[in-house]
Amino acid sequence: MWIESLEIYGFGKLADKKITLKQGLNLIEGFNEAGKSTIRAFIQAILFGFENRRNLHLRYEPLNGGKFGGAISIVDEKGQLYRIERVYHQKISGDVRIYLPNGNFVGEEYLPNLLHQINEKVYRQIFSFGLNEIQHLDTLQDQQINSFLYHAGTGLAKQILNMNQELTKKEQELFKVGGKKPIINSLLTEMDELLQKINHIKNKNRQYEEIVLKIEQLTSKIDKVDKKIVVIKQELNRYEKAAHYFHTYQNVKEMEWQLSEYAEEPIFPENGIERLEMTESKINEYEIEKKHLETKVFEMKEEAKELKAQLLTEQQIRQIEYMRDHLPYYQQNKKRLVQIQKDWKLLNEKIEENQKLLGSFYSEKTIRSFELPIAEKQTLQTILQQLDTKEKELFTLDLKLNELESRLHSNRFNPQEIEVDKKRKQRFAFMKNSSWLKYLIPTIGILSSVFYLYHQQWVTAGWFIILFFLVGRLLFHHNQLTDQQINQTRNEEMRLEKEISKLMQTKEKIKEEYEKQIVLWQNWLQSQGLQQDLSSITVYDTISLIQKMKDLYKEQDLLNEQIHILKREIKDYEALVAKIDGDRINPYKTEEIVYGWIQRYHQDQRNRSKLDQLNQRIKEIKEESRRLEERIYLLQEQIRQLFQHAKVTNKEDFYFRFKDYTTYHQLRLRYKQYLFSIRNGCSTEEEYQQLIQQLERTKENELIQFIKQRKEQLTELQSKLKEYLEKKGELQNQLKEIEEDKSLTVLQQEYSVLKSRLHENVKNWVKVAIAKYLLQQTMKTYEMEKQPEVIKKASAYFRLMTGKHYKGVFAPLDEAIIKVVRSDGQIFEPQYLSRGTIEQLFIALRFALIDEFAKKVNLPLIFDDIFVNFDPKRLQNTLNSLTELSKRHQILFFTCHPHLVSLMKEMIGNIYIIRL
Repeated sequence: MWIESLEIYGFGKLADKKITLKQGLNLIEGFNEAGKSTIRAFIQAILFGFENRRNLHLRYEPLNGGKFGGAISIVDEKGQLYRIERVYHQKISGDVRIYLPNGNFVGEEYLPNLLHQINEKVYRQIFSFGLNEIQHLDTLQDQQINSFLYHAGTGLAKQILNMNQELTKKEQELFKVGGKKPIINSLLTEMDELLQKINHIKNKNRQYEEIVLKIEQLTSKIDKVDKKIVVIKQELNRYEKAAHYFHTYQNVKEMEWQLSEYAEEPIFPENGIERLEMTESKINEYEIEKKHLETKVFEMKEEAKELKAQLLTEQQIRQIEYMRDHLPYYQQNKKRLVQIQKDWKLLNEKIEENQKLLGSFYSEKTIRSFELPIAEKQTLQTILQQLDTKEKELFTLDLKLNELESRLHSNRFNPQEIEVDKKRKQRFAFMKNSSWLKYLIPTIGILSSVFYLYHQQWVTAGWFIILFFLVGRLLFHHNQLTDQQINQTRNEEMRLEKEISKLMQTKEKIKEEYEKQIVLWQNWLQSQGLQQDLSSITVYDTISLIQKMKDLYKEQDLLNEQIHILKREIKDYEALVAKIDGDRINPYKTEEIVYGWIQRYHQDQRNRSKLDQLNQRIKEIKEESRRLEERIYLLQEQIRQLFQHAKVTNKEDFYFRFKDYTTYHQLRLRYKQYLFSIRNGCSTEEEYQQLIQQLERTKENELIQFIKQRKEQLTELQSKLKEYLEKKGELQNQLKEIEEDKSLTVLQQEYSVLKSRLHENVKNWVKVAIAKYLLQQTMKTYEMEKQPEVIKKASAYFRLMTGKHYKGVFAPLDEAIIKVVRSDGQIFEPQYLSRGTIEQLFIALRFALIDEFAKKVNLPLIFDDIFVNFDPKRLQNTLNSLTELSKRHQILFFTCHPHLVSLMKEMIGNIYIIRL
């Protein structure tokens, strides 16, 4: 993602201003109050909202009134353009409208998606920062940033730390030096107490009453000693305080004497020396820069002379532009010519294939001259319809004739059938005369059935009845042809023969008409120049193929014409190029010649553009040189004002006056500090006055003697008090033992149980202690070998920036801090480094964080004069890192130092400079 442009409607001192940016490194140069910080604040305000009215100086409302806000055009990773506009109407933070690539617009709720959920705090600390931010490590303490610094890629380290904490917890639960609650400590305490009780019970010889009396006597003595100690401590405190402030008070008296030597308070401008040195430094810097600009103007003028000598004439430019503009047409014509020739070849092959299908009867001339008007097509359709009708009629008549002949054949009788009929008649006559046979067969059947029925063979009897019934039917049934049937058949044959004769006559008539249509068909084919042996089935295919061939010949003619035109245009362009180049026509080198002239044309355009830039730059440098002269004059005027304020006329007197002024104020400061120290040591004003009086009237050796006496008295009394307290404690213990007496056996048994428990817990503690030691060794190895990905990248950047003076950066597992390792292996925390090295460390950390964030989001980077405290060598190393970073991110670098601009142009080269 990168910013294409800024449109400032009204923001602070800027109004109606548009700034165009580019990808890579954008260098924004301007002196103090030119608007650099305003532009940086404008970008952050458009992305995250205007400041509230409580921070009015950070809100940047337009100084001259008007529309408050502006717009930023952003190009995302896919090359789509978004326009974010924020203008103050109703909301304090401004009303937002985001124009999408498709032309629609949405509100502020879409902005987090566009910025990939990066909040304002992370953006200000990682992607946009200046010199103030990089001088404080606490700007990298945000929770979201810490997750990158200390936890990116350290999932295993977290497990190791958790395991170490668990082992430490278990170890301290078992035993802790000086502890009371852990199990082993508690057991040891209980065992000591039991052992003392056992010994006391064994040696107990005194009586209860004697012990009580002794305790009361000791209590009275202790109270008296306590009162004396309180009195002596109060006196000792007063003497010690007086001794402590004795030398301080002497210094106060000395300061009073020295201050009394000054007749009046010296006058000197505030920060006068710093202001003088800074002003002189700026004057020297501006004078050096002015000489540098004069040298640069001379070099640019020489370069402009060389460029003018290389420029092309106007006629050459017109000729090259003509060649350049017509080159695409020339190349297109050559490609079209090749393609059309291929098409012509394919078309010719297709014509030859179709010619083979038509045969040699049809020549190209015949095909080209073939025409079939609509009337002829209608005639062809009529002839073919009549032929088809006659063929169908003939086919129908043939079917009817075949059917009648088949029926006639089936109705006729042959001699064999007549003979069989005669034999059937004779058999019928015999059976009609033999009447006994009629009754004999049924009688035999009935008797057989009765016989089987009598013997109860029902099935057999039933079969005999059916059998003899069928035999009787066969014997007495007759199927003979009667004379009437024969006559009817002969009449049907005669009728069928007459109908067949009539149909044959009709067929002959239709056949004659069909032959006439055939003759008409052949005459039509001859009239159209078609083969005489074409059938009605193939004629349409033949006509279609001829028509297709005719279209192919037309297409071939069109391609021939196009080939001729393209060849002429190509030849004309080649002749023109040869004329311009002053050489004979060479088709193979035409494009090479044109490209050579186009390259010269582009070089000429670049030279002209560069010449314009040089002339413009010369004007700008001259204007800049004039401004430098004005600044030098103003700075010299500031020096004269400083001298006037200090009431001197030269630099030497100015330094002498500063020394006198500094000495006086140091005396005043020390005087106040001494008095404040004495006053601060007293709780009340009365105590303070008493202390001053004592310091006035007492000598130091007297105070020492008083303190020594009181300490000896106090030591003696504290010794007595300790003795009395110890005796009282012993007596109280004896009294308690008598009151809480237990049998010796019970106490010894409890002691044995505690001893057994102690042995078991000691074994567990040894196991945990060994495991913790091994884990800590693992942690040390892990810290040096398995650092987070962000820390590794920061190490690489830091090593490059410091010229390998420092090997790298690492983060201890159990501490949320950053440490650095020098080339000799020495380890430091950031607070022990120089100011410049600290800034390089924090820039390396931010560069590493930028690379880590780039895995999910690639936002523009804004740096505000972050290399001020770098020495030249480390500045060059850091600029190399900045160059690599600008290949992956858009960078907006603000600076007010011209020498840094010159160095960056010399080292990086490909940068886009914007001067405010």
